[in-house]
Amino acid sequence: MAATESLHLPPTYPDDVAASVSMMESCFAAYASSNLEGLTEQQAHVLLSYRDFARAVVMQHGPTLRYSEARVPIEAVASFISRRRGMAEGVVAMLNRRFSSGASPDGLGRAVQKFEYFVRIDAYCQSILDNWSGPSREWRKR
Repeated sequence: MAATESLHLPPTYPDDVAASVSMMESCFAAYASSNLEGLTEQQAHVLLSYRDFARAVVMQHGPTLRYSEARVPIEAVASFISRRRGMAEGVVAMLNRRFSSGASPDGLGRAVQKFEYFVRIDAYCQSILDNWSGPSREWRKR
C-alpha cells in the first residue's frame, strides 16, 4: 500500500510554499513512496512529525531495532496517527512545542508516554509488531 493511500494530509492552498528538497527526501525515505510529489512545506512538516513520533513509540518496543528494520512499523504507526484528527493535531502540536523550545525530535524517548493518546498509539504499535514478519523478529527477544 502506498503511503499516500493510507496517510491523511492537510489540505493545500494556492499560496502554499513547496517543500524543500531535503524535506521531500526525508518524506520519501520515511514513507517509501514516490506518490508524494508536490508536497507543500506544511504537509511535509506534518508527515515528518508523524514519523518522528511513530519512531519514538516503535523504538520503545525494540530499542535495538535498526531503523531499516523499523521502517515498516514506523510507517504503519504514522499512518494510524494521521487518520485520527485529534491525535494527529496533538502530535504535531507537541512536536512544534518541542522544536520551539530547542529540543530535538531524536530525543522524544519517554516524552511520548505523556501524550494523551499514547495508550491507543502504543496498543496499535504492539498489534503491528505482534503480527509483523519483518526481516528480523529476533530483536524482540533481546
